[in-house]
Amino acid sequence: MDRPLYIGVPGSNSMTHRALILACMASGDSMLTNCLKSDDIAVTMNALKCMGAGIDTISPNQLKIKGTGGIVKACNPCISMEESGTSLRLLSCIAALGNHEYLFTGKGRLNKRPMVPLLDALGELKVTIKSIENNGCAPFSIMGPASGHEVHIDASLSSQFLSGLLIMGGVFKDGLDIKIESGISSLPYVYMTIDAMKHFGVQVEKIAEDHFKVFGGGYTATDYDIEGDASSASYFWAGAALTGRSVCVPFIPSTSLQTDMGILNILEEMGAEVIYQADGSIIVHGKELTAVEMDVNHIPDQVPTLALLAAFAKGKSRFSSIAHLRHKESDRIFGISENLNAMKIKVNVGENFIEIDGGSPQPATIKTLNDHRLAMAFSLAGLVVKDIKVDNLLCVNKSFPDFWKEFEKLRM
Repeated sequence: MDRPLYIGVPGSNSMTHRALILACMASGDSMLTNCLKSDDIAVTMNALKCMGAGIDTISPNQLKIKGTGGIVKACNPCISMEESGTSLRLLSCIAALGNHEYLFTGKGRLNKRPMVPLLDALGELKVTIKSIENNGCAPFSIMGPASGHEVHIDASLSSQFLSGLLIMGGVFKDGLDIKIESGISSLPYVYMTIDAMKHFGVQVEKIAEDHFKVFGGGYTATDYDIEGDASSASYFWAGAALTGRSVCVPFIPSTSLQTDMGILNILEEMGAEVIYQADGSIIVHGKELTAVEMDVNHIPDQVPTLALLAAFAKGKSRFSSIAHLRHKESDRIFGISENLNAMKIKVNVGENFIEIDGGSPQPATIKTLNDHRLAMAFSLAGLVVKDIKVDNLLCVNKSFPDFWKEFEKLRM
């Protein structure tokens, strides 16, 4: 094996959102290290400051948080979530703890992303919801305080609906019983939320597949070290699989609960070699790619990357349980299909699956649809095909501002 190329990735996007919110709801001061700096994280930080938390930057990736003890203060009722779905879903539940009105607005596609299941659940907890356009999407207003002992949620569209309620339940004095209707999309993200809550002093018990019990009582400040982002690392691991090179990403332990670690198992099934190092780094060494058939409900953000790899693999790949991808930053099923067709790759799309015939992708201009995941995934084609262009380079700032700097290392 060649000496691996080392790639730096930022702190986990999902873990940074959760740690920020939990630290801000805790009693006392917390120190968060290896925090992601991105557009979406800036949205969450701004909203938490509006709600009363103190957030001070100690160093570029270290934040000192002065928690509110679960008390949400009044502020300018209009808070823009920009284009961050994670911020909107999780912070709607935080706003519901206060007895003040908050108006959540958004930009672009965020105003079309469905929120009805979560808003209905908050209504069950005696929160007053007003949908400005009467469509169950942003903009909408929330006025609490939330109260109750039990709530029901349809989490089939997004696990973040459940994660938001879990985090909110941790502030309730007597906790919260959450009953699940219609299943949970991307369940591993829920376990990540529960693990983060445990670090801040709140226990959650899974009573049954459709029943979670939050014991509540409030969060306790703590210091929290955020792992490297497996989602960001995935593009470089995939780049190794595609090009036959060896890529090493540090600071992501093999025991990580990040759901996008699941791509490593799939890369192995497609033919790559994966090596877990004792120092908490992971190496992927690329070999000839072969097609796979896979249920990808647990790793929705990896579907664009897997689809791109399938375009170069030998045989026909099939990815199922993807219907909820139509409600991400873009309609990702449409975006994947259009870009693969532009590259002269045969694609068959159904309601809940996509089939891709591996072949010889051709030069094309990648249409990102202003979606960071499409941009980063399809840029990988440019490592082996000349004249691959990406139409909106800056959209990666949503989650990984340094992506193009690290990507250039793969071209060397």
